[in-house]
Amino acid sequence: MIQLSLLYAWLYGRGDKATDLHFICERPDKNGEVVPHGAVVVHPFGPQCVGYKSAGETDVVEAIDFVCKNYSVDNDRVALMGFSMGEAGAWHLAAHHADRFNRVDTRCQLCLPLPYWIYSPR
Repeated sequence: MIQLSLLYAWLYGRGDKATDLHFICERPDKNGEVVPHGAVVVHPFGPQCVGYKSAGETDVVEAIDFVCKNYSVDNDRVALMGFSMGEAGAWHLAAHHADRFNRVDTRCQLCLPLPYWIYSPR
């Protein structure tokens, strides 16, 4: 039996100089903030002008759909994680697509006073 992996979507903060070109060019050499053993991590880029709303929200959903279709991931164990702008994006996406995610992890306490995990068993 094939073991299905947990999928993390790591949403980045805005940063001062990061553009989509910088983001794409650094991906081959940089694993990112979250590197859990036995999991798949997708790193969608939230455009600075909209963050993870509107087109940025669509980018995240489409990236997750692509990974779910092409890799052995457990669709019932998809987690959103974020820092700064990514934290706000994680909460935004979780509110709009609550049935798609079973966890939200925030790192910089922008929206909540303490680091916070929400777990929703399905």
